[in-house]
Amino acid sequence: MFRIKVFISELLLTLAMASEPALAQDAAFELPSWAYPTTDEGRGGREPDDGTLLSTPDSDLQFTKTEINDGFSPPDWYPNEHPPMPEIVAHGRLPDMFACARCHMPHGLGHPESSPLAGLPVNYAIQQMRDYASGDRTSLLPDRVTRMLLAASEMSEEDFRSSAEYYARLKPTK
Repeated sequence: MFRIKVFISELLLTLAMASEPALAQDAAFELPSWAYPTTDEGRGGREPDDGTLLSTPDSDLQFTKTEINDGFSPPDWYPNEHPPMPEIVAHGRLPDMFACARCHMPHGLGHPESSPLAGLPVNYAIQQMRDYASGDRTSLLPDRVTRMLLAASEMSEEDFRSSAEYYARLKPTK
């Protein structure tokens, strides 16, 4: 039953992602292109970093595109809005284990294509990581699974626990 629920939720995510361009075309809702680059041929992609400092609403911090895209030190736009991040969440581990915050973000709500982790029970999150590490967890989105399988295989039980405890402390918000 659990695998069916995972399949259904991942199918819904895939369908939601397919409709994302429609959201971006809504005149009342415009995504900043540097924050949500597309990689489909002919639709843009990541432009070269020209050194321009970028910011988000209500944050005094500024980062270049290179800093924003750093998988081992993703930007923390609102550092006062969450507890201190464990090292694995904030920086990952060189050479292959990106920071958890790169995709799931410091606030745990995740990018549109990444799972929100804020408020998940610790034991549930740990089991998901164990399932990725063993290969028992799969996805309809192969590139996401590859990243998570690699991440989980590089993480220790202590990493599983510290990241799960961190995200469990965060409040899920709309």
